[in-house]
Order: sequence, then structure tokens, then C-alpha cells
Amino acid sequence: MNLELEAEERQITGKGPAGRLRRQGYVPGVLYGKEVGSLPIKVKARELEGMLGRAGETTLIKVKVVPGEAEAKKAKPKEYTALIREIQRHPTKGVLSHVDLLQVSLREKIVVEVPVRLIGEPAGVKEGGILQHGLREVEIECLPADLPEHLEIDISALGIGDKVTVADLSAPDGVKILSDADSVLATVVAPRLVEAEEPLAEEAEGAEAAETEQE
Repeated sequence: MNLELEAEERQITGKGPAGRLRRQGYVPGVLYGKEVGSLPIKVKARELEGMLGRAGETTLIKVKVVPGEAEAKKAKPKEYTALIREIQRHPTKGVLSHVDLLQVSLREKIVVEVPVRLIGEPAGVKEGGILQHGLREVEIECLPADLPEHLEIDISALGIGDKVTVADLSAPDGVKILSDADSVLATVVAPRLVEAEEPLAEEAEGAEAAETEQE
């Protein structure tokens, strides 16, 4: 866990104060969990944005929280281990507007969703088939230290009509997959017959036109 994020407690919450924080270059947020409860915080927008380029929802972060009162800012920060739970952005400007951080214990298992990465090009696609995606994330249970960034599965052997499901995934040691084993991750289907149908339709229209002329 190499990533760190400095945060400061928020003493005043609400839409108005949150807007003022954003104008001052901060992002309002909440750090919540068994140890910390639900703690309103603020973080520097530039620092959070920079960290997001290196961290995802499965990256452990050391959050250093300092009290919000001006006279207590010299107090030693409290450190927590956390995961990014949710990031909100302005719908049109794209700037960060809120962050939710989940405080976790390194000694307790957590349940999270991790991405599934498909490796290779299916043989069926090379034959003209179409790759269709199913689940892009699966739910797992593990200790925070065992949390993988993603799970991989090789789909290069898939032919037309073949599929891979959650049951085909291999989980690292210490990781239990909770998602339904029958859920489809990817399948290769036969190409649509649209291109074949269009010429037939044109031929039919031409035949009808010819019959009309003969009449």
C-alpha cells in the first residue's frame, strides 16, 4: 500500500458549505467503516485527481485525517486503511464533486466487486463471429491485503457458439468468488444475417417491379 491521501475533518456539512469547499479547491467526502463510523472529510481536489490516475476501486489507500479545528491542525493525523467506494463528478464540467472512502481492517474480510479482464482474441472472432460481453465485474470476498486489481481469463480458444462463465475463472489464493457461477462473462455468436438479407430483399423488389412492368 504505497498510496496516501491527506484529508481533513469537516465540521459543517450541507449543500452550501460543500459548494464553498469546491470553489476553494477541495472535494467534500465521507470516510466510513466500523472503526471510524461516518466521518465527513474534505480532500484537495488536485491531490485526489492525481491519485485517481494511479488508483482504482481495488487499491488500498492510507488516509491521514487531521482535525478540522484551526487550533488542532498541529495534532497528529489519524491513519486509516481505505478503499475508494464512489467518485462523483459534475455532469457537464467533469470536475470532482464528492468522494466516498470505505475504511477497512486488514484483519477482516471484505466483499467487493473487481473487474474481469478478457485475454486474447477468440478463434471464433477470426472466423467472422462476434464477441459479446457479459459480466464485466464479479463479487469476491477476501482480506484487504489479498485484494486483486482484477481477475483474468483467456478467451482465445472460444469458437462460434462457445462461452465462458464465472465458473471458469481462477481466483488467487485467499480469494473467494461470490458471483453466480453460471453467469456469462463472454460468448462468441454467429455474425448477423443482415448483409445476406439485404441483397435478397433487393432481388425481391426487383422481381416485383419487373412483374408490374409486364402487367
